[in-house]
Amino acid sequence: MGLQAQLNLTSYLLLNKIRIVLSLFLLHSFSASWSTPLLLLLLLSYLILVLCSMTMRVDAKVVMLGKESVGKTSLVERYVHHRFLVGPYQNTIGAAFVAKPIQVGDKVVTLGIWDTAGSERYEAMSRIYYRGARAAIVCYDLTDTSSFQRAKFWVKEVQNCEEHCKIYLCGTKVDLIESDRGLRQVDYHDVQDFADEIGAQHFETSSKTGNNVDELFQKVAEDFNIISFQFMTEETGIDLGQKKDSYFYSCCHN
Repeated sequence: MGLQAQLNLTSYLLLNKIRIVLSLFLLHSFSASWSTPLLLLLLLSYLILVLCSMTMRVDAKVVMLGKESVGKTSLVERYVHHRFLVGPYQNTIGAAFVAKPIQVGDKVVTLGIWDTAGSERYEAMSRIYYRGARAAIVCYDLTDTSSFQRAKFWVKEVQNCEEHCKIYLCGTKVDLIESDRGLRQVDYHDVQDFADEIGAQHFETSSKTGNNVDELFQKVAEDFNIISFQFMTEETGIDLGQKKDSYFYSCCHN
């Protein structure tokens, strides 16, 4: 790893630790008075995450959306750190950010992944986090019907706010279904029909076993690579025989 990359990683880890400490401090200090400190916490969290994202190169901003407890954070943990954390779990406050480079053919695409809070109380703030996103992974729990209904809400939000954002529907906890098919509450074909209707990709995943997790994010990176190549060709009229700089998109572009 080069010196600049080491500095970027160190800066990211430091800023992320500051965000966590501030979050815990504010929650502890102002637990009796919720609304004002919560807003302050979310704003501080957002600003620090923006600084985190600016410390490293990001090609495509990817946002994780879905109802609380569907497993968005576990999905990111499995993909980025190749691990599955056993509970008790703490719900995400505001959002968390991580950058992950991925090989696509002879090119490396860096995904900037924003893991947002699923609680409805953070709904308004979530719009800040998915602004400028090029991909949205909308998650639902295969054992919870209401989570799929909530996923439809997020799909509509993204379609209204980010028309160029590509949507991926992600069913989580498929390992539970494999061990007991009676636990399935969301029919595969119903979701696939909805995916076809909105032009989305559809995956069923398990953060516990890793099933289909890498495939999901690989598809996101491959689709971005294709779209960015088409963008360069159509918008700038480049000579395909000439070598050009790769398309660059910052998560803070907008």
